[in-house]
Amino acid sequence: MNKLEDVWNNKEVEHRQLFNFPLSALEKIKVLHKVHSSTQLIKEIKKIFEESKKGSEIHKMLVNDFFLAFHHPVNLKNNESGKQLEKKFSQIFGAIRVDEQKKKRKSKAESESEDLEFNKILDNKDDIKKLKSNFRNKTDLLFDDLSGISMKCAIEDNKEINLGSFEFLNIVRDNKFEKYQDLKERKRGMKINDFNCGLGSEALLKSTAESMRKDGVFDLFLYRFKELFSIVYKSDIFFYHKNSDSFDMWMLSNEKLKEIIFNDVANGFNKMRWENNAIRSRSIEEMKKNSDRVYFSFDQVIDYEFLLSYFKN
Repeated sequence: MNKLEDVWNNKEVEHRQLFNFPLSALEKIKVLHKVHSSTQLIKEIKKIFEESKKGSEIHKMLVNDFFLAFHHPVNLKNNESGKQLEKKFSQIFGAIRVDEQKKKRKSKAESESEDLEFNKILDNKDDIKKLKSNFRNKTDLLFDDLSGISMKCAIEDNKEINLGSFEFLNIVRDNKFEKYQDLKERKRGMKINDFNCGLGSEALLKSTAESMRKDGVFDLFLYRFKELFSIVYKSDIFFYHKNSDSFDMWMLSNEKLKEIIFNDVANGFNKMRWENNAIRSRSIEEMKKNSDRVYFSFDQVIDYEFLLSYFKN
């Protein structure tokens, strides 16, 4: 049995799965790794892992806490991992959880600024209301300079990223797209111009793009998609892989995200689909390739003896 299996099979570890940080240790971590901008986040995470490798006890506690919370076999399919990650990052790096701020009222200037942006493409109050809702649900953590990140967390065999709610109907809310306004997410398509069109799979979306090209409206669709996507998605993407043998996390800038998604749409919705009104992409490898990344195998950074001895006390 290897060291990792020793940890996973330890009933005391499985039962407790929690590191009780002394307040002084947590305060020290917060001072050492305070993040003022999303652009600093990956750098500080790397520092934490490097300090753990050097033997810093408070950093070993922190890395082991992530190890158990997100990688223990009983937690791999925990649907609340994303929220747990938000809470930990907020506490460690001094970010504000947007969930906790939603009840605060916006200033009049902020609201008017938003309305000007939303009104550029849409003129229907209900459509604008949906778009605002899409926009406000995207950012999870906010930093001192008001840069934000949208946090994603998934098991290692996940090949798709859920980018969240984004109304297809808003994109085609124009008389030129009237025949596309009844498209659904179901796998069974709808015939338009002899193409089997729909939203629920890449194949159906590719047919939809071909039909729009035949109607001469795809360029207008692409323009509207870019405008609305740019309004709704303003944060960087942070992705945490719940791997069984390694820590793997990366952050993609908002500009790179838009570049990849816009290119995929322009190429006939490459690797894309809609489900439950959320836009999904399988361009994860392309995103990862263009991101700032932290990767360490467990054996590189986990002090298994330290972890096991901690739970014996």
